[in-house]
Amino acid sequence: MSVDWKNKAFHLFCQGKTLREIAELTGFHRSTVERWSVTYQWRKHREACWAEARSRVLSETSLKFTENINHVSTKALEVLQEALAERQAYCRGEIPKRNMKVSGRMLVSIAKAYAALDRSLIEQLFQRDGSK
Repeated sequence: MSVDWKNKAFHLFCQGKTLREIAELTGFHRSTVERWSVTYQWRKHREACWAEARSRVLSETSLKFTENINHVSTKALEVLQEALAERQAYCRGEIPKRNMKVSGRMLVSIAKAYAALDRSLIEQLFQRDGSK
């Protein structure tokens, strides 16, 4: 029996194929494929492979997510600083209200974005805790 066939069968199993489907695809008897799955602990190894893949993707996603958060936070901070300066100038009577660049709607949008970001971070933390 070639190790290549056993590896091919295991890879099919990792792709989510059933033992019956693997038997049909490889031409081996179903009992042979079942024996391989038990002998070589396919389920245990598949779960380990899937856990590693999940962890790797989570790590990559977290890095991209962090980069996006930093970019969005920087832009939002710039808008908030401009809004504060405008409102202070308005209170001093230096500029009219209608000439302000940052509207109240923009400030509400920023607040909503931060609230959504907060929810997303909490969900991500719960997912990370749940996968351990």
